[in-house]
Amino acid sequence: MRRRIQLVALLFGWPLMGAVDLARDVVAYWPSADERAIALLKQIGARGLIVPLETVKTASFAKQGKLSGIAVIGAFGAEGAAGEKVKSARALGLSGVAIEQPKDAAGVRELAKANADLTVVAYLKADQWGWDVAPAVAVVREGQWPGIHPVDTGSAGATERPWVDANGYLYSYLRGMYPKRAAIAGYRPDKEAGLPPERSVRPATLELAIAEARAGGGNYILSLPPLYREGLLRGESRTVASWKQLGRTIEMLKARQTVYDSGLTSRVGIVAHDWEQAYELLNMSYRNNLFPTVIPETGIASLAGSGLSVVAAAGVTPSAAGKTNLMSFARAGGTLLLAPADAAGERWWKGMVAEKPAGGKDQEWVKLGAGRALLYLDPVLDPAEFALDLIDTLGNQPRDLRIWNASAVLGMVHRKEGGKALLTLINYGGTHRDIIMVRAAGLYKSAVIHRVGGATAPLEVRQRRTMTEMTLQVLDGVALIELE
Repeated sequence: MRRRIQLVALLFGWPLMGAVDLARDVVAYWPSADERAIALLKQIGARGLIVPLETVKTASFAKQGKLSGIAVIGAFGAEGAAGEKVKSARALGLSGVAIEQPKDAAGVRELAKANADLTVVAYLKADQWGWDVAPAVAVVREGQWPGIHPVDTGSAGATERPWVDANGYLYSYLRGMYPKRAAIAGYRPDKEAGLPPERSVRPATLELAIAEARAGGGNYILSLPPLYREGLLRGESRTVASWKQLGRTIEMLKARQTVYDSGLTSRVGIVAHDWEQAYELLNMSYRNNLFPTVIPETGIASLAGSGLSVVAAAGVTPSAAGKTNLMSFARAGGTLLLAPADAAGERWWKGMVAEKPAGGKDQEWVKLGAGRALLYLDPVLDPAEFALDLIDTLGNQPRDLRIWNASAVLGMVHRKEGGKALLTLINYGGTHRDIIMVRAAGLYKSAVIHRVGGATAPLEVRQRRTMTEMTLQVLDGVALIELE
């Protein structure tokens, strides 16, 4: 019977509905059950729509979604009887439910197991990220709205670098700390994400949000700023054009999904205890176009063959096995960057003999077999300085990526089989019309750039010792460079 329905659907061009994959499909959050949203989301190839359950009044809304190939999920708060809300969602023909800030992991698991035919989503705050909610899908509510952070005109200088709000490091953290589940963010355009009602942003920032998520090996549940959403519903030409551009960006990223799934290739690793300890260290590293591998404090396995040159363990206390693996990494030729969690705390690496002071800083170098360690005498107080120290500890080894003359442009590099690589560049500012120089580690013979809505074009490459150099002009939003 099901096969017959599928054949009829194909014959008449009806969309085939399957379970929505929040890890890979385009999914959006909308603040109300508005049928106009379904038509708009269909334009960008969306497969899922999350709306507050209380705004869905009749079964016609979910039916309209299914006809458009979009699964509708009803969201509700943790207060009240979840079972009754699930019954309501079923009566309305919804494909799933989403629980906002659930009270406990066990309750989510039980709800998901008892409703295996529904998609169950759990929105988790930072102190809940470690919960095991499977078979429910975990979605984190943290994240910064991407773009240039508003400048304090009373204190900013004319030559200061713009402060970039980005989330690439968030997906790196989620992939590293919770490798058994998808890295999915569901932050919304609100004060918590740095977007209070009085702040307006360009519609193009939504492209940045989905691009950094996909390039980071995760997914972002789209949520439109109010002005963008209202302009789209009114059919404003500029907003509609931006929406179409978003659809093209999604298609360009989707075509490289397999590469993004494989994860970033980095020479740097950071050991993470929790989000509070790690997020600024990772954030400042990404702002300097380092994209470290995140290693859980409780699971530091052998690092042999990892491709890492430097591993930082700042403010963490590894297990006995973890300490052994870190030391083995250094003695085999790697570099460690070690810092205590607090000024008075015990240094688990005590007993090492200093080789030389580190440029007058409160640091010292220690020789370890074929490698070495840079020891902080005090806790890390300035994550920006920490990121620069990470760069310095690479020594003569090239960074995976360097970008000049474009302080609002961040990038990520993915290595592919056959000596190929994919470079994703994201411009968090407006259109950049000056020359940008980019260097990627490795020697490549050719490069091709893909721009959203533009023609594919070759880039001239120059080999600089162990790096490949390219220059480009006009970068608006997202661009991909394929190296071979």
